[in-house]
Amino acid sequence: METNKFKERLERYLKGQSSQKDKSLVEAWYKSYQDKEKQLDKRDADHIGHEMREKINASIVQTPVFRLPVLRIAASFLIAGGIALLIWGITRHTKVQTEFLTIKTGTNDIKQLTLADSSVVWINSASVLQVPALFQGKLREVKLLKGEAFFNVKHDSTHPFIVRVKGFNVQVMGTSFNIKAYGELKAIDIAVATGKVGVTHTGDKMQFLLPGNLLSYNSTNGRFSHSSIDVDKIQSWKSGLTYLNQADFNEVALIVKNIFGLTLKTGSSKVNNYRFTLTIQHNSSPEQMLKVISQIHNTQFRKEGNSVILY
Repeated sequence: METNKFKERLERYLKGQSSQKDKSLVEAWYKSYQDKEKQLDKRDADHIGHEMREKINASIVQTPVFRLPVLRIAASFLIAGGIALLIWGITRHTKVQTEFLTIKTGTNDIKQLTLADSSVVWINSASVLQVPALFQGKLREVKLLKGEAFFNVKHDSTHPFIVRVKGFNVQVMGTSFNIKAYGELKAIDIAVATGKVGVTHTGDKMQFLLPGNLLSYNSTNGRFSHSSIDVDKIQSWKSGLTYLNQADFNEVALIVKNIFGLTLKTGSSKVNNYRFTLTIQHNSSPEQMLKVISQIHNTQFRKEGNSVILY
């Protein structure tokens, strides 16, 4: 409502001349600022108090007290204080940056997280994800700093959901998809399970991916590749199964480290060039898993402390 009209209502209220409607409006206004005041800490309260005192002092200097009725002075101070509180509160909230919470996972550690908008995220082992406690503004933004995560995003056409990951923006309205971006691997993989996903990279034109599409980016040479995948297998790690298809040794070593906490090394350059297609069960023993890996190319392995040499 306009300040002048409200000032008139306030004056009538203080004189006891308000209608029931005006009285209710004034009392509701006053209660709203009481409620706001209860939420402020000491520093905020001192800040508002300082603002109000300056408003009051300015009013006293500009207008001699003896020329104003006491009632109008009180009303002016109350309105000035209320407006100062309102403006300060709005300014305070617009300046606040979104605070992100950091979620980390360790060895053989998969976490499921429900976001503020009811979207669900599964975070794979050895990953770091940053999410806001509360989505604010037009975008729902999260950051995958490293690792792998599967997102099942709640549909909201007016608030796009964006995952920022190593120069990529992965944008959806509501769909499910997987992102793998471990620093130990040269590839960043974005795979779609349901819906439609838009992907941009450092200002490039947006690419759109559909269910079963895999976009892979080679960070070494900067090249993109597209392929088709099994939508069930890309998310099977959530239930304890990891499928590898023609994976290089570095990817196998990463999986072994993330699930079993072992450092897998090669004993020869020949092993380093092998490709591996296999299924790794997360609940199997390290010895069982190492036997499966070694049988693929008739290799052997030996343990040296926390390291395993494949030769």
